[in-house]
Amino acid sequence: YHLPCASNESEISMDKSLWKYLFILALAATFPALAAQQDHDHDHEHHHKHHEIALGTGAVYMPHENLWGFGAHLHGLAAINHWMSAGGGYELIAGEHRHHTLSALLHFHPIHPLDINLGPGLVFPDEENPSYRFKAHMEIAAVFELGEHLHLGPSVDIGAGKHDLHFTLGIHMGWAFSAGE
Repeated sequence: YHLPCASNESEISMDKSLWKYLFILALAATFPALAAQQDHDHDHEHHHKHHEIALGTGAVYMPHENLWGFGAHLHGLAAINHWMSAGGGYELIAGEHRHHTLSALLHFHPIHPLDINLGPGLVFPDEENPSYRFKAHMEIAAVFELGEHLHLGPSVDIGAGKHDLHFTLGIHMGWAFSAGE
């Protein structure tokens, strides 16, 4: 999963610039979805607490290693109130180098359809780095209901630590269930 290597400084600079533009474009792609949901929000506000089990998958780019891989993460969240939850997650990045991470997560749902997950993670030892290491994790998703419990939408995932940086463009799919009122 190696990207072609740049042969000079201008190509390296162009590769980094292109990645930044693609990342910004992916984030910007979620904003029309927010605007389209504004009228819908007034009729269907999510002012109830809910728990969630979710799976996210996507293409992972690791700029420090100049590698692409496949990523999957699973998380479970318990409602604190109607706009915030807490829980844990597991992330796998597969490819030439395999990464396993456990994370504690805070979930924020400030407006529909925006979901944000933030938290610290612990990356398991691997062949390259034989010790546990810290990684911060953030996922931003625009989620749309496909029924009473199921939601689906595009997501951007960022993981950053001393020995690890990755960006994931993918799909978030979750199952929400009532936490009572």
